[in-house]
Amino acid sequence: MQSIAAISINTFREVVRQPVFILVLALAAAVLLLMMVVPLFGFADEVVLFKDLALHTSALAIVFLVALTAASSVAEELESKTVLALLAKPVARWQLLVGKFAGIVLALAAATAVLALLVFLTTYVKVYNGAMPAERHGAFSMSQSAPVLEFQAKMWNHAASTLPACVMILYRGAILAAVAVVLSAGFSRVLAVIVTFGLYLVGHLTEFLTDAVRHSTALVRDTVTPAAHLLPFLQNFDIVNQVSAAMADEPAFEGLWAYTGWVGLYTVGYVAFVLLVGTFLFNRREID
Repeated sequence: MQSIAAISINTFREVVRQPVFILVLALAAAVLLLMMVVPLFGFADEVVLFKDLALHTSALAIVFLVALTAASSVAEELESKTVLALLAKPVARWQLLVGKFAGIVLALAAATAVLALLVFLTTYVKVYNGAMPAERHGAFSMSQSAPVLEFQAKMWNHAASTLPACVMILYRGAILAAVAVVLSAGFSRVLAVIVTFGLYLVGHLTEFLTDAVRHSTALVRDTVTPAAHLLPFLQNFDIVNQVSAAMADEPAFEGLWAYTGWVGLYTVGYVAFVLLVGTFLFNRREID
């Protein structure tokens, strides 16, 4: 456990210090702030549209971070031969994979926390910006009148409703990071980047592809169906539409948190499966 902890902490430090990590977060923050002050012409659904765009922007930022960091995590160690020093300590190969993955997930969690805070705050302000002057006047007052309390609750509930989707963004990032780390240990970083982006796209079409295969010939079904079930059903992680139209005081919002919990269990299981397969393949690779 000490070896895994040491590798994960070192990996976390390396990732968050990379210029690309800061650049992606800065670009995402700039886009969120720009959308906050610029009218989106959603009329009555201005806040709903903003939440939708803000969450999708955050999701794309995490995908780029995974592709640009996790996809090169083990590959860099192999290319620079520093992996030989690590494995000679001795550190088992599975410990190296798990440690690298854990460090990257810690970095993704930090990035997701920053983006979640930004989405929360910009959504809060967006509700304020779109309100009538009379509502704005009492937005930050200490008055206990019903209209003031109602508007303050509206700002808070719209902002808080984005949090389950942010957790789902981290889940997707963890799955993609596990795949990218395994690929970087067995193949080139270029292939790992391409597959990471491809898996993100295909993972959101898994249900569609499964339905298409179900109506194909028997040969196609027998060949493609087993492979399709190995893909992560990332479409099930996308609750942006539900979150965009929801508020934190609605009964359905509790269901979103419950659903998020179940998806978390799926994420843990899928990540464990990917790392297990990756360890098997990494153990069979010759390192010289």
